[in-house]
Amino acid sequence: MNNKKLIMLALAMTLMLMLSSCENTSTIGKIKGDSATESTVQEGEASDHSKDAGHAEEKLDTDSTAESITQDSATQEDASELTASNENATEETVLENTPEVIVNDPSKFPPLITLSGKEADHYVTTDYCYIEGDKFYLLLDKDVDLPGDFADNVSKIMDALEEKVGLTFTSASKNPIMGFDPIKMAAIVSCHDPWEEFYFGQKVPIYIIVNHDGTAWTSHALAGYAYFDLLSLYSDEICNKLGRSKEYYKDFVPYDVIAHELTHVLTQRYTSMTSIMTEGSADYFAEETIRSLAQTSESFSKAVDHFEFDYHVDQNVTVQNAETLFYHDFEDQYDQSYAYGHLLCSFLAETYGNSFMHNYIAALQKIGYYYGGAGYAEWPRDPDKKRADEFKKLFGEKVFTDFAAYYEKNHD
Repeated sequence: MNNKKLIMLALAMTLMLMLSSCENTSTIGKIKGDSATESTVQEGEASDHSKDAGHAEEKLDTDSTAESITQDSATQEDASELTASNENATEETVLENTPEVIVNDPSKFPPLITLSGKEADHYVTTDYCYIEGDKFYLLLDKDVDLPGDFADNVSKIMDALEEKVGLTFTSASKNPIMGFDPIKMAAIVSCHDPWEEFYFGQKVPIYIIVNHDGTAWTSHALAGYAYFDLLSLYSDEICNKLGRSKEYYKDFVPYDVIAHELTHVLTQRYTSMTSIMTEGSADYFAEETIRSLAQTSESFSKAVDHFEFDYHVDQNVTVQNAETLFYHDFEDQYDQSYAYGHLLCSFLAETYGNSFMHNYIAALQKIGYYYGGAGYAEWPRDPDKKRADEFKKLFGEKVFTDFAAYYEKNHD
C-alpha cells in the first residue's frame, strides 16, 4: 500500500475512533450522572468522575490509533477489526466502573443473629457475632449485653440523621480516602478482628467493643466505620470481672453518643470540616435526633433524661472575637469546639433553616474542603481566612456578630 493511501486510511480511522470515544464518553457521563441523585454534593462528584473517565478513554483510544497507523501492513479490514476491538474495550471500561457485588461466605465469619425488638429483652454474647440492618452491620464482641430493641434503634437513628442532615449514608460515589472500607479493628485497638476480610459494601460497619483488659477506650468514627466502647453495653459478668460498675447505666443506653458518632460517618462521607463544625454538628444533630425520637420509645426518652451537653466556652464569645475564634478552630482547646459548634449549629438552624448543614457541605466541596481524587484532603490556600470568608458568603456578612449575641443568651 502506497504512502498516500496509508495516510488517508489513518485519518479515517482517527475520525471514526474520535466519534466512537465521544459517544461512549457521553454514555459514561450519563450513567454516572444518573447514579448521583442523592444530593447536590453527589452530583458534583459524579460529574467530575465522569470527566476523568472520559479523558482517560480518549487517551486510551488515541494511543491505540497512533500505534496502529505506524504499521505499513494495515488494511481496511484490519481497521474495522481495530475499531470493533476499541469499542469492546470501552464497554469493558464502563462495566469495570460498576460496583462489584461480593457475597460473603458465612462459614468464614461469626454467625448472624437477630434481636427480639423488645427493650426488656437482652442478648448477651458469648462469642463474636453480628447483626445486619438495611444500612449497617453491628459487629459484636464477646460479653456484649444488648437490649432487644438496640438494632431497631440504630436504624431509627440513621433514618432520622439522613432526614435532618439532608444526606444519605449510601452515597452515589465512594470516598477516595476510605473507599467506605473501615480501618480494621485490629489496627485501632490491637485486638482480634474476625471481620477483617468481610465485605461491607456501602453499609456502615458499627463495632461494639468490650475492652477485656479494663482499659478505657474512646468511641469514635470516620467515613468508613463507627466504633463504640460503651460501659452500658458490657455484660454484668465482664463488669464483675473487671471490677467496673455500670450502675449509672443500668436503666438506659446513651443513644446520643451513638447518634453523635454516626453523624461523623454521615458528614465525612461527603466532606472534611473544621473541628468546630465537625464536633459541633455531631453534638447538635445527636441532640435533635434523640429528642425527636423520644416520643417513639422509652429507650430514647431515657437517653434524653441523661443528656450531658455543656455549652460553656472558657473564652467569652463577643462581637469582637466571634470570627477570630472560628478562625483558630480551638486548636489548643479542642473540647471547647463542641460547645461553640453546637450553639453555632443551633443558631444557623434557627436563622437559616434546617437545610443549613446540607448547604454548608455543598459550599465546602466547591471551595476545596473535600477528599480529592488524589486521596487526600484538599484545602484552599490561606485556610483561616478562607473558612470565615466562605462562611460569610453562605450565611451573610453579619453571621458571626449575630451569633455572638445568640451565644450570650444561650450558653451556660
